[in-house]
Amino acid sequence: MAILSTVPGSIYPAATGRGVTDIDNALDALRREEARLSEALNAVTQQIAAARSAEAAALSDLARFKLKAGGEAISGRLDQAAREADQAMAARATEQATLATTQAAKLALLEQHRKNAETLRNDLEAVEDRIEALKDQLAARLASDPAHKALVEAEDRAVATAAAASKKAEQAEADRAAKSKAYEADILFTYLWKRGFGTPQYAYGGLTRTLDRWVSNLIGYLEARPAYAMLTEIPVRLRAHAERVAEEATAAAIAVDESEDKALAAIAGEDLAGRARALAEGVTAQQDAMAPLETETAALDARAAAFAAGEDDAFKRATEALARSIAGDEIRALKLEAERTPSPEDERFVERIERARAEIARLEPDAAKARADLSVVATRRQELLRVSQDIRSRGWDNRGHNFDLGDFLTGYLAGRISYGGLWGRIESTHRGSNTGWSGGWGGGGGFGGSFSGGSRGGGRIGGGGFRTGGRIGGGGGFRTGGRIR
Repeated sequence: MAILSTVPGSIYPAATGRGVTDIDNALDALRREEARLSEALNAVTQQIAAARSAEAAALSDLARFKLKAGGEAISGRLDQAAREADQAMAARATEQATLATTQAAKLALLEQHRKNAETLRNDLEAVEDRIEALKDQLAARLASDPAHKALVEAEDRAVATAAAASKKAEQAEADRAAKSKAYEADILFTYLWKRGFGTPQYAYGGLTRTLDRWVSNLIGYLEARPAYAMLTEIPVRLRAHAERVAEEATAAAIAVDESEDKALAAIAGEDLAGRARALAEGVTAQQDAMAPLETETAALDARAAAFAAGEDDAFKRATEALARSIAGDEIRALKLEAERTPSPEDERFVERIERARAEIARLEPDAAKARADLSVVATRRQELLRVSQDIRSRGWDNRGHNFDLGDFLTGYLAGRISYGGLWGRIESTHRGSNTGWSGGWGGGGGFGGSFSGGSRGGGRIGGGGFRTGGRIGGGGGFRTGGRIR
């Protein structure tokens, strides 16, 4: 089904060439179309409700006419049903107005967060461009700074020490896993070990102690215990040591980061790394704020769609109340009776009933079509929202990532391309930049390429090199993407 086929061409958002922006614009277009269809469906639903009310009123009038012939029970039943329907519809109108107000407030807040995130992202890109422009000066300054070189060398030593310690711990753990099997397979040895036999923790006496000593002598427990104790204790000690030196390596890396940040600030005349970090955190905060709002607005949209389709509880109660006033067989019987009476008044009541039912029959196909169109648009919007959220969760909305939607987004909006087809297009055309500044604060991204001098791990500059893969390190350090010795 072409979901936007009945809408003027202006509903199709003009492509900007930036995938995320085009998707956001398409979401706005779908939301507007959903609102338009909801309004149309709500209008026809109200018309159907009015026709049903007219039918009920005509039945009530006919019943009152019949009361003169002794039909008091009929009049009472119809009046009660009408009152129930009126009460349900009044409550529904209040609830619907409250929902519309809440929807508007949530959407306004969501849009504000989106604008804030875009502003912060633009500011971040401007700061990143300044850092990129200063990278050569920064490399030269750090290369000539003995204090920075000493920090880099200290970090390298700490990293090497941590790697060696971790390797030793892993080897000890592997030895423990392999060599402890023989001990742990012996149920008598395991029994005495768990009791702490042969240690100050052993708390048994009397016959139990005597029997445990006998078992110990039987299997040579006291001779085997020291070896098993060493086998289990050494890996724990080595792992604790590995974790300690790993923390020292992290501290050394932070010191290097802070030195780089300080040098960059001296060149730029301001703390560019700090600004970049704060802006990146601001973007993340805005996106974190958007996630629950998107969930809330989706729930509100679902409720609004239910109101528009007449599927809310209040409308159902009103419909059920009116249905009790409209018994088809009884109406047909009343029509036959009216034709047999000399008074034309009851025939006019029956004609009103017929007109109301004809109006309902005319409107219900329109309501069904609008309901179906609204369901398709709502599904497309929800699917496209999932695409947008998946793109952001993967970081593909950041600088350095792009994908070519081509005509697929327009085809998706028109219903010619499925959700799977659109996402497949995005995945197949996605390109993540590995060069240039990618805006990866706190991990990933950085200055691409390598510089003169020895290199390792993605590039270094002279005498040690400039390490690519920029990041902001813990402890406030801005990882420029390099290491200068």
